[in-house]
Amino acid sequence: MRNKPNMAPRVAGRDITVRKHSFFYPFFQLFLLVTLSLSQFSKADNYFNELRWDAYLPNDCHEITLEDFQGVEAWPVYGIEGSSRRGFDYEYPLRRDDAAWLWDAFRGGKEPTRWPSRLDKEVQTIKEHKKAMGFDFGAEGEVLELLALVDLHRNFDPERYFFTGGIEYRESPDARTIGELDVLVGDRSNCNIVLVGEAKLGNGSLTKAHHQLARFKEFLNRHNISVSWNAFELLYHIQ
Repeated sequence: MRNKPNMAPRVAGRDITVRKHSFFYPFFQLFLLVTLSLSQFSKADNYFNELRWDAYLPNDCHEITLEDFQGVEAWPVYGIEGSSRRGFDYEYPLRRDDAAWLWDAFRGGKEPTRWPSRLDKEVQTIKEHKKAMGFDFGAEGEVLELLALVDLHRNFDPERYFFTGGIEYRESPDARTIGELDVLVGDRSNCNIVLVGEAKLGNGSLTKAHHQLARFKEFLNRHNISVSWNAFELLYHIQ
């Protein structure tokens, strides 16, 4: 008969065995609870907060930290149909009025039963991913955020990378929110973020998007995280 393995907890390489009915058992439970809480706190740095629960994220990557942004390689702005002619980095083939239709069809937990045939792909994409990604479409821009995150699967291998957004950042838990990150792509193996982007429905919103990216870069700089600047962001940074 195989011997039953020793399942006692270990601390600093030593087995700790406490009988359930002993005097020390309640204190032992408290010790384990505090230890686990501290281990979770050591991962979080309280600068970031998830505005929606994204079930696609690896479990270890839900608490994003400053260190996760040390190797960002791209800072794109995502737009709709016609945006690339205005300087946007990525363009999703969606008309502005169609974005408004999708928002009205899905906001408040609704789902359409009929839709224009030209929106077959978008409707099915939103239906497939909205619940797992935590979208409730409280804001119209979330339509493009979801579509952009799924569209980025063409550029990044989903087996290696995760795609999320809706992350706000601030100087401390009690401080006001400085900004929100729309689009993030990260490495599943270590949670390192490789892309930070903005999604804008208005083709005239490119300047605002660059301002928002510059604001986040300034935030990282204040916390000793080095970033690269493009000409638009550098102009805002200098001002």
